[in-house]
Amino acid sequence: MQLGSLAQLYSSKTDDELLLLAADSRSLIEEARPILAEELRRRNLVLEPAPSAVEYQTPNLWNTAVVKFIRTFATFMLNLANAIVGPALLGSSILPHIGYSHSVAEWEIRAWLFSITMAGLLGFLTFRKWGPRSAIWVWTLPVAFLAFGALMYLTREGPVAVDDSLWKHFIAPNCVKKETCRDFLTFTMPAARSIAYSAAAWLSLHFQTIPSRSEGPEI
Repeated sequence: MQLGSLAQLYSSKTDDELLLLAADSRSLIEEARPILAEELRRRNLVLEPAPSAVEYQTPNLWNTAVVKFIRTFATFMLNLANAIVGPALLGSSILPHIGYSHSVAEWEIRAWLFSITMAGLLGFLTFRKWGPRSAIWVWTLPVAFLAFGALMYLTREGPVAVDDSLWKHFIAPNCVKKETCRDFLTFTMPAARSIAYSAAAWLSLHFQTIPSRSEGPEI
């Protein structure tokens, strides 16, 4: 193709078409490049150079792995405290106003029912309000602590009562004396509360209302 034909061809093209040709100048023959450059200068068109490298972006400290781990751990500990301490505080302020226990067995039943009910309610409402996924796993630490306490009890030294089985010691102790009820309050009740808390959080996650596709994407 003659040079005059090239100049006429480029003059008939639009600005966008010329810029596209200039962006891919390697596909042009050597003689066509200065003619294209001259037409670009005549129209005052400037081809913006492609960025040679991706611009450096300052990392967001809030999204770093260390901060995410700290946030997850802090959320886990807050939910753990809510599961264990929350029912205890509610029990100390509510149980004395709804009657008294007339026997040790009745006290234990009331403690079981109230602790599990309050822990489950706290777990359900907490997950419904804030949705912390760590609430589903708070049972792991108290249950591991209970298993450790049971192992220590089985490997203890000294005299052993005939009727002092593992089940009775940790699940249904005779709480007439504080010594016989210490492991029940230290190991069993935190594990029971945390299990109820996590189970209620799991139920809140899997049985919450899911919007239909016509209502938009799920947040």
